[in-house]
Amino acid sequence: MWFTLMQGIKLPPKYDLTEIFGKVSWSVRGIYEGYAGWYDGNPASMYEVPPSSIYPDLVRLAGGPEPLARLALDKIGDGKPVEALHLTDVVLAVDAKNVAALNARVKAMEFLRQHTQNRIESGWLDYGIRQAKEKLGTAQ
Repeated sequence: MWFTLMQGIKLPPKYDLTEIFGKVSWSVRGIYEGYAGWYDGNPASMYEVPPSSIYPDLVRLAGGPEPLARLALDKIGDGKPVEALHLTDVVLAVDAKNVAALNARVKAMEFLRQHTQNRIESGWLDYGIRQAKEKLGTAQ
């Protein structure tokens, strides 16, 4: 539910913000969760088993990590770097040092980094890039 609100709620032009230290979408999610609580209406969310518990099954059904890593690169090429990050989450939950997924993850975060002026977002993306590069052994 909050994803729909995060995508749809925009400030009027007269309140145009540069979003250097936060984002309207982050505030929308925070307000929603503050008032509505943790439950998102999905029965699966009521239980202590996280979605990541079935990631190994998804990787197996996809034919291994490589097809998912390739799909992640395709998503970046299509301008959907966040979807690429989700795909790399799936692969890396199964194989934390998968080179193809880590490379795709770095590319997705670099894409996002190039397209933001938000300092908080930039900082977290820089951190994520460093983490992935450390796993790849290419950290500088």
